[in-house]
Amino acid sequence: MRTILIELENVSKRYELRSGGVDALRGIYLSVAEGEFVAVVGASGSGKSTLMNILGCLDRPTGGRYTLGGRDVGKMSAAELAGLRGSEIGFVFQNFNLLPRLTALENVEMPLILRGEPHASRRDRARRALAEVGLEHRTEHRPRELSGGQQQRVAIARALVTRPSLILADEPTGNLDRASGAAVLETLERLGARGATVVLITHDPETAARAGRRITLRDGRIV
Repeated sequence: MRTILIELENVSKRYELRSGGVDALRGIYLSVAEGEFVAVVGASGSGKSTLMNILGCLDRPTGGRYTLGGRDVGKMSAAELAGLRGSEIGFVFQNFNLLPRLTALENVEMPLILRGEPHASRRDRARRALAEVGLEHRTEHRPRELSGGQQQRVAIARALVTRPSLILADEPTGNLDRASGAAVLETLERLGARGATVVLITHDPETAARAGRRITLRDGRIV
C-alpha cells in the first residue's frame, strides 16, 4: 500500500471582499499517495487555482487541515513554509517563467543557486534533470532559441532539480500547440511512471484524461 503524501480534511477557503464573502473551496477531502499522477479539472471559477495555491503552500486554508508528507502545514511559520516550498514542491506554470538571458542549464540551476549548492554539484544535477526531460542537447540554448514545448520541458527540469516530493503543474499545456502539449504531457506521464507525485491543474478534460486519476471541481467542491 502506498504512503499518503497529501491529505486534505474538510478544507475550505473564503475570501472577504467589499461586496461580501466568496467561498472558493468548500469542505474538500482529498488524499494523494506517493507516486500518483492526479489531474484536477474544472471550469474557470471552480476553485482549481485556489486549491493549487493551498497544495503549493502559497496560501493557507480558512478552515480544515492540510498535511503534506505527514506535516501539518497549518502549524508552520512563514519561514518554514518557504523552506518547504523550496525543498519539497516543484512548480510548473503555464507561462514557463524562464529567465530570458540565461541558458536552459542556468535556468534549471536557479533553485539550487538559491539554496547555496556548490557550482560543480548543481551543474551536474541540472544536466541530469535536463536529460530526464530529453533536453540534454539543449543545455546552452536560451529560451528564445527553444520551442514552446522545449521551454516548458526546461521548466519541468527546473521543478525536478531539487528532487521534490510533489510536482504541481498549473495548466502546463495552456500556451502550447497540440503536438508540443502532447510532448509535455508525455514527460509528466514518464515522471509519474518513475515514482514522482504529480498534480496537474487543467480546465481541459482531454488533458486530464492522461492522468491516472481525475478529480473534478465545481463551485469549490469535489463532484
